[in-house]
Order: sequence, then C-alpha cells, then structure tokens
Amino acid sequence: MVPNWYIAEYGPFKYKFNAFDLQHDFCTHRALTPDLTALQISVQKWLSERDRPPSDLPSTEDTLQEYFALKWLNIKAPQVDWLKAMYYVRQVTRRTYENMPVTINLIISRGTGTTDITRPELQKFLDQIAASQYTYLQVDGKLRFLSYKQIQYSDVKDSASYKFHPEFLHPYTCVTGNGEFSVHVTSKGDVIILDQNGLIAAKRKGHWKLYEVQTFKNSLADILGYSVGCNVFEILFDLSFKRHGALLIFDREHKVLEQIQNEESIFFGEGLPRPGSGQALIAEQMKRIAFGAGVNKPLKDKRLLLEVASIDGAVVFDDSQITAIGAIINPHLDAGNQFGARTTAALSAYHWGGIPLKVSSDGEVTAYFTSIDQKDKSLTCPAKLEFL
Repeated sequence: MVPNWYIAEYGPFKYKFNAFDLQHDFCTHRALTPDLTALQISVQKWLSERDRPPSDLPSTEDTLQEYFALKWLNIKAPQVDWLKAMYYVRQVTRRTYENMPVTINLIISRGTGTTDITRPELQKFLDQIAASQYTYLQVDGKLRFLSYKQIQYSDVKDSASYKFHPEFLHPYTCVTGNGEFSVHVTSKGDVIILDQNGLIAAKRKGHWKLYEVQTFKNSLADILGYSVGCNVFEILFDLSFKRHGALLIFDREHKVLEQIQNEESIFFGEGLPRPGSGQALIAEQMKRIAFGAGVNKPLKDKRLLLEVASIDGAVVFDDSQITAIGAIINPHLDAGNQFGARTTAALSAYHWGGIPLKVSSDGEVTAYFTSIDQKDKSLTCPAKLEFL
C-alpha cells in the first residue's frame, strides 16, 4: 500500500514489520518520515491487538486496506471526517446515470457548510453536477455544502516546477489552497485524494495506495537521479491514469541502445533517425525533450511524449535526450519466461544495464532497479517498486 516500501535482501534502509506470528522486512530509499512512522505504529498496534484475520474470506484484504487508508488520511488531515468521505465516494462509484458511471469532484475547505451533501435524496441531483474537469463542489470537513464552483481558464497556470499529480487534475491543484484537499471519483471508478503538494492516496482497481509525495519522489530520484526521477514521476502517473501501456527505459550509458533490434527506432547516432521513418518525421520535436533538464525544470513537450510512449516498443532515453522510440529490445537470457512481451522487454533492458519503467495497459507501474545496502555498497540485489 506504500509504494516506496519494497521487498529486497539489501537496501538503503531496512525495517521490520511484525504481523501475527510472521515477521516481514521491507526496504526504503529514505528513512521513514514522522507520518509514515505514525502509520507503521498504528498498523502494528492494530495487528497486535487482533487475532489473525480469516484470510480465506475474499473481503479480508479490502477491509484491511480500507482501514489502513483511513488511518493514513486521519494522520494527514485529522480535521476532515474521512470515514464519511470514504463512505460517500464508495456510494458514488457504485452509481450510474443513463448507464454511465457517476463522477464527482470535491474540494474540502475550511469553514462551516450548510446541507450535508451525502443525504440520499440529493444524490440524483448532485450526480449531474461537479462532474467535468473544471467544476467542483466546495464542502467543509464534514461534507456540508459551501459552494458550487467553476475553475476559470485564467486560474490554470503551467507549473514552474515539478508536479506530483496526474495532469488531468492539474486545474484543481491550481485552485486548492493551503490546508485544503481535493477528492475525485473518475469515470473508471478511481478515487484520488490530493492536497497542495500532490497525491495523498489513490484507490485504483479496488486497491489503495498511500503516498508521502516527497519520500516517494525521492525514491525515484535515488533510482534515476533527481531531475530524471522528478520528470518521470509526472509521466508515469499520467500514463497510468490514462490506462496507456508503455515502457520507458533510462539508459544513461547507452548499454540498452546497443541491444535494439530495429535501427529505424533510434535517434542517437550519425545518419539517425533513418530518413523516411516515422521517427524522422518527429525528430525535431523529440530532440527538445530532456528528462534531466535540470533542478526544478519540468519536462518540455510532455504531452507529445505521452502520445509517443504509447507506440509499440520502448522509449529509450538518457539524461539529455530521447535516443529511441518504438524500440524492440533483444531478449536477455536472465529475463526468463515472463507473461507478457512488455515485462520480458523490461527485464531484458534491466539485465542489459538500463533502468526500465513499465506501465501496464491496466495502469500498474513497475520500476526495476538495483537495490544497494546502505553500509556495504558491495551488497546489491535486483528489486522493483510497484505502484498505481
């Protein structure tokens, strides 16, 4: 549930987690923040006071995830009635209007509202409003109505630094103030909760993920380098929420470049991209895209990259440029027998010396990397971060 916690034999920081009669070790790139420590203590206390849950019941995992997600939200914003909010969005995800899923956008603000928006008799009316990309209901911490608002185009500004939220929710982050929170139910049934800094929690395909944005961002930065990690954060979340499968490969030393089967995909080198190829048509635009542009310099032409990332094959890049689009990677013997060509290509790229970032067509994201022991740098092992 916490994406920057991963299982590995070695890692920068290791923690123990006792669950009933079992002990689990997990690694992180950064030490636990006070909020993550509070979550770990809360979950550990809950587990120590209960018998082992009946794991054969299909609802057990859902119940535990919901409980832990509620704990996390209460740590982040105890002034909000998150139990009521979670119950409300659950009901929204179960409703349809004219056979279409109901969507909703809320901004939770300070103040004292009037009517409780969760009242059953209001839902047929409220299901039709606050559903577009630029409208929302403003409510207080107890989900009482404050206002019905539209985001003006003049309110939406391009960010001067890195963003830690999906692109389609950027308009809401532009109008969410300090101490406010936005809650969204999408047409795919996703539940996304943000504050001014970015993602706090997201429920995708029935599973909760809990985000400490700075720590998670720093985890990717430790794997890829600061600028590349921050820019990749944005790209991966946009691809994930669009449900676009993709494979991005960070190839700083051009080791993967040597293992590309289809030369027409390559931008890097004399006479490349090959004239007459699709890649040659967009070469000038792609050359302007640099993942490692510099500290606090967000990726230029990100929307162009989001489209080309969906082309069959991999996008291969180094710090300063994209080196291939639609690349087919030679299989590596250590990649083994994998279910899915994208997974095989990702593991092959890792074994050839790259850092692959795989987005499945269902939205799951996996980063493959080498985990290094904090004290003895000679101790390493393959590892992966998995998140939605």
